[in-house]
Amino acid sequence: MTPDLLEIAAGRIRPEVVTPWRTAEFQRHLLLIETLRRKHPATEFAAAVEHLAETQLKDPDRLFDALSAPQVGVWAMRSLRSAPSLSDLHTLVAQPTGPLLSASCDGLVLQVELGHDLPHLDLFGTRDPDPDPGAWEHALRDGWRLVCAHDRDLAAAMAATLRVLVPLPREADGRMRGGTSGWAFGAIATSLPTDPMECAESLVHEFRHVLLGAVTNHHDLVSPGSTWKGRAPWRADPRPAEALLQGCYAYAGLIRLWRALNCDDALATWHEPTAQAVDVLAASDALTPMGQEFAAELRRSL
Repeated sequence: MTPDLLEIAAGRIRPEVVTPWRTAEFQRHLLLIETLRRKHPATEFAAAVEHLAETQLKDPDRLFDALSAPQVGVWAMRSLRSAPSLSDLHTLVAQPTGPLLSASCDGLVLQVELGHDLPHLDLFGTRDPDPDPGAWEHALRDGWRLVCAHDRDLAAAMAATLRVLVPLPREADGRMRGGTSGWAFGAIATSLPTDPMECAESLVHEFRHVLLGAVTNHHDLVSPGSTWKGRAPWRADPRPAEALLQGCYAYAGLIRLWRALNCDDALATWHEPTAQAVDVLAASDALTPMGQEFAAELRRSL
């Protein structure tokens, strides 16, 4: 396993170890678009893709920014199952139009688009159709201070990666909802937090899912075709190996946050069950050799 992957597994997340995954996801988007062009060669879509290639030569930074947007990956995945829409492509490469939320702390600025109506980000389920940008910005500002206080390198990596926040309503019982997708690198979905800690927890939890999702898009940590399932302390149902690894990795980030901010009750509740879940996963036959290395480093980080 590469040194950067070991750093990610250990939770030592810095911009320089995340940047290659942003590039890898952009290149994945390009590959998907080229696959669509070849599948539909005699269409206006193919001509539009040729124009994108010309744009890349003239202004590669602009094209990188446009085609690395999280909704592009979801659109490409859906288009492979049907047919690509030229109007969709034009919309996807346009500049952000939704409200921009900003949070700043000690020179680190998190800026994300509030994606309540962005195309193709409905894959997270029902979105809040009318979010209050002011309430969201207030919540982000307070939560961002805690993220920056506990791990400045992590905060810098988040600021360089996250582009869209998809607002979700809470569950009927008031619990937070959240989500990410391996097709939407740079997007997180979450309910409006009620306090700074809940916001910081949500940012850390979902960002870890985003990062590990990119890793598993390009490397098999779980053996292809594995049907193994294991118990997760945060779910009643047995989880497939990749889902359990994702959950353990996200909770390891929360444990790091709670330890830094002296949240002893949360730490006491979740540290040992998370460690046990990693041990169960590592003892299974579900992981590849790279996955075993990743799990071992993750376990040491706890």
